[in-house]
Amino acid sequence: MMLSARLIQILFLLLNSYKPIPAGSLAENLQISKRTIFRELENADNYLKDYSLKLETKSKKGISIIGSKANKNIVLNELNNLEYSSPKNKEERHNRIILELLKQEEPQKIYYYSSLLKVSEATINNDLDPVEEWFMKSNVTLIRKSGLGIYLEYEEEDYRKVCMRYIYQKTEDPLNRLSNLVEANIVNKVIDSIKKVRDNRLSEVAESSYTELIAYLSITTKRIIEGRKNTKEKNINLTLQSIKDYEFVIELVTLLSEQFLIEYTTTEIIDLYIYIKGAKLQHINENEDIFDTESDIRYVVYDMIQEYDSTLAYQIKQDTEFIRGLIAHIRPTIIRLQHGIEIQNPFQNEIKRLYPQIYEKAERAVKVIESKYNLKVPAQELGLLAIHFGGAEIRLQNNYKFSRKIDVGVICSSGIGISALLSSEISKFFKDEVRVKTLSFNDLSSDKIHDFEVLVSTFDLNDSQFNYIKVNPMLTEEDVLLISNEIEKASLNSRTSNTEEKEDTLTYIEEIGLITKEIGSIIKNFDLYTLSSEITIDEAMKFVSETIGGNEESKNYIYNDLMKREQVSTQVIKEFEFVLLHARTKGVEASKFILIKPDSAQFDDEYFSNSKVIVVMLIPEDDPRGILAISSISSALFDDDLFLNDIKSGKKEIIQSYIEKILKEYLLEQVKSL
Repeated sequence: MMLSARLIQILFLLLNSYKPIPAGSLAENLQISKRTIFRELENADNYLKDYSLKLETKSKKGISIIGSKANKNIVLNELNNLEYSSPKNKEERHNRIILELLKQEEPQKIYYYSSLLKVSEATINNDLDPVEEWFMKSNVTLIRKSGLGIYLEYEEEDYRKVCMRYIYQKTEDPLNRLSNLVEANIVNKVIDSIKKVRDNRLSEVAESSYTELIAYLSITTKRIIEGRKNTKEKNINLTLQSIKDYEFVIELVTLLSEQFLIEYTTTEIIDLYIYIKGAKLQHINENEDIFDTESDIRYVVYDMIQEYDSTLAYQIKQDTEFIRGLIAHIRPTIIRLQHGIEIQNPFQNEIKRLYPQIYEKAERAVKVIESKYNLKVPAQELGLLAIHFGGAEIRLQNNYKFSRKIDVGVICSSGIGISALLSSEISKFFKDEVRVKTLSFNDLSSDKIHDFEVLVSTFDLNDSQFNYIKVNPMLTEEDVLLISNEIEKASLNSRTSNTEEKEDTLTYIEEIGLITKEIGSIIKNFDLYTLSSEITIDEAMKFVSETIGGNEESKNYIYNDLMKREQVSTQVIKEFEFVLLHARTKGVEASKFILIKPDSAQFDDEYFSNSKVIVVMLIPEDDPRGILAISSISSALFDDDLFLNDIKSGKKEIIQSYIEKILKEYLLEQVKSL
């Protein structure tokens, strides 16, 4: 259940008291009436019973919470983790006021907010001006009435939209912000219903739009449960192409109705249909004939290309991949604009700053949409369109400019792990245009670094002598544009690659010897260990050093190198639920690979972010090769879902068998290339 700030204050007092507190004392302490105390506590038992706690009210004694001290501490910790700490600045205070206004069903006086936020009533009065302006942008009115208090007036449809604005406002974790407005059990049931839909239509939707759909449906469902239905009259015209989308919506609504025992109005069904039609796509339907699509959209796209850059228009129109992608993007864009659905573009400011010319030309292109449909294209949508056009222009330039391979170095402090995956992805994007090699943190201080014309890193190098690109380990569209821009600059340089001129310092025999030594070490030393789920990251590092190190000196090397690596950038991979402890170290003579799993479902320490396994990869500091055998295991971690699931499940025999298969393939490939 959602807890009001006032109820949280009451629960804090009761949980920290060793004896019952009279209702009058609670009311006096919180400067509210006894009636308000009892009203706030009406549903508290529903919350407390999940922790085997209950409210008890005794005549002439007062109110107390009955249950074990351990369970009371669990609740206190949970209450502390809610976003109800005192705001540290004006912006945080405004967000808290917005949240409270969205949650309140009845007017609250200025004193309520000044007491809650621990500031004066005059400060709250000043804060309400920008808050009122914020709400007005969504057609929601902030009412201030003397003697009555402060509250919101709105149409139901506008209230839901303003809730979406709130949860996406300046945050990278909208679902966490959503938890301030909607109970977790509602959100979980919404997700469960979405997953049960037989149609895989949502598999085509971008992850950000999938998250937005969860948030939108959770808010809608909560409002219906509270009796706040949207009955504004709406109609849609279904075509043969859109009937499947509507059938999908009906199936989803049916599942939600059964799950929550509620009914969605026709308007709410239509709104959901519009929301899904306006979702951003994750990929393009390659089987669709773009010349069979709606002629209006197709001609809009052609006109936009002409406005974007008339000198390049003819060549860009020959880019079928771009045309198909832009048509697929424009369709939902127009639906979003027509129905006032806002989207989020986390790269908006970077696109405008890094590619001002592309952005400026995209501004000209969107005027075609604004003119034809009488719509205003907001900056967030403009930024997404700029990415599409920028990608087409870069592809066009790439067709004419690359006459030699550009040497690209990918830097990870240990030379293994994510860098192997990143190198593979860059090679896929730029194909024969580049020659990609992984580098270690130690390579930054060697002559080897000068062989590379473009440096890509997943962390800050903190050294002004290096011109490098910092990217997301998962390589975003913006990262690809940044790398392409640097490759373009390098291609204009007539330099002959040092890599091509330099003779390899290793003979074929020596290199094969290193490969077989490494593979033998990995297979021989692989093991799966089980440790307490309560261990800390430091304890895990000490265990690794004690287990793998052969003597005190090597143990110290391993521990210190793991610690240095983690200080550069944590390798808790939240998306994949594992921790990657890896380093280049003097503590080993050949690569080592082990796994550590907890004695329960996941590691408890907050640092691990619910990780289910620790993956340990160590390589010798003096190994001169660029890509090692252990890197192929690292790549499989990210590329092969079944392999990762086996690792998280702790299936040792299956894991060992698959590792041997990976290493055999690596050996054959290396021998062939040599």
